Formats: sequence, C-alpha cells, structure tokens
Amino acid sequence: MVSNILIISSGAAFMIDALRTSLIKTGLNVAESEPVVNSIEKQRDNADIILFFAGEFVYQTSDILVYLKDICEADEKPLCVIGYEKELSEVRSAIPKHLIKHEFTRPFDVKILTAELVKIAEKNEELKKGRHILLVDDDITFLRMIQDWLSMKYRITSVKSGMQAIT
Repeated sequence: MVSNILIISSGAAFMIDALRTSLIKTGLNVAESEPVVNSIEKQRDNADIILFFAGEFVYQTSDILVYLKDICEADEKPLCVIGYEKELSEVRSAIPKHLIKHEFTRPFDVKILTAELVKIAEKNEELKKGRHILLVDDDITFLRMIQDWLSMKYRITSVKSGMQAIT
C-alpha cells in the first residue's frame, strides 16, 4: 500500500516544490494544504502522515497547532515538523513532544528529509497492518463487506457469533 503524505505549508516555495517532487519520485502520494483548519479537514482522512512546514504564521494563530494536536491524537497520525528552531519551539509549546514523530530544522537537505519520511511511512504501514480487528456479526454478507473495506489497512478476523468471538 502506498502512503499518503499531507504537506501543510503557507504559500508556494522552492523547497516545498523540491520536497514534493522528491517524495513523489519515491512512490509516496502527496497532497497539500494551507495552514487553515477547513483546508486540512478536507485532506485529513486521506493522510497517513502529516508534514507541517512551520512558518511565521505559527506565532499569529494557535488554532492550527491545537487542531494538529487533536487530529494526531485522535487519528494516531505521525506528525513531522519542519522549521527554524524558534518556530519548532513554538510548535512544541502547543503540541506535546510524543506526538511529533520527527523534527527537521531549517535549512534541511531534501534527500535526507525524503529518506526519513520514507522510513516513517514504512513503519507506519507496518504498525497499521499490525493492528488486528475482530468483526462479529450474524450477517455474513455484512461481514464480508466490512472485511473488504478494512482489510487494506488492518488484519481482520470475522466470526458469526459472540461465542466464536470469545473463543
């Protein structure tokens, strides 16, 4: 399965373009969003990894940082942050360190950052495939349908009764 990375950045920049190109060359899917809650919300479900390119805007608005913290906690999405040390410090003040998978201090090497994101994507895929869901329902058609939907991301065990689930 191919991982989807959501890059959150303010405006266009040469480094973002170079990073996007490098990530796509490795086979990762890349989506982009402005650092606006509504814009991120539209991309949230499709993102496996969130790459937040911090900029001057982190000092002016805290709602985006709070929102990122909330979705990383709720959806268990890895968050990687790029920024200057002062910007990273501001991000750390709003988002707990345990939620930030990796920090990249500017200036950064696109090749190194890409390689690190590929490693994170591979680990994330392993973790998702390691999760196991037990489906219990007496309707076999429903079980098959749900199993088909979830089997791309999870290991699934389906049973037809509560007693089978217990055993």
